[in-house]
Amino acid sequence: MKVVDYFEAAEELFPTALPLYETYVPMGFPSPAENYTAASLDIATYLIRRKATTYYIKVEGDSMYPVIHSGALLVVDRSLYPRAGDIVVALINRELMVKRIRYSEEQIYLVAENEAYPTVAITHYTDFEVQGVVTFAINQFRKFD
Repeated sequence: MKVVDYFEAAEELFPTALPLYETYVPMGFPSPAENYTAASLDIATYLIRRKATTYYIKVEGDSMYPVIHSGALLVVDRSLYPRAGDIVVALINRELMVKRIRYSEEQIYLVAENEAYPTVAITHYTDFEVQGVVTFAINQFRKFD
């Protein structure tokens, strides 16, 4: 999955607080509390923990499908250390890519969700740097008219 756009984290991207329903919404039958709102949610506050180290990127491709869709907007935090299993934005030989990071005793691997893509083994000869850990993926399911 490759990066196609980069944006600095700015609260102005999501300036509106919207109603937040206090109960979780089941993915089956409607809840009797479906019309009860307890508060409002400022989506930027929810998505961004550290504004100074957070940025957004748009991605394209299907290597991380079904977790991340082509065209998704990712929220990335540069200050987080990548744990095994995290999805990261990595710079590999001057190319940005989004993959899941795995560790073995002496090796780092970048793994696609889509099995049609090969795992990338990071060696001593690989120009490699983690640019940040993906904390949220916003997938668009319906295009606006």
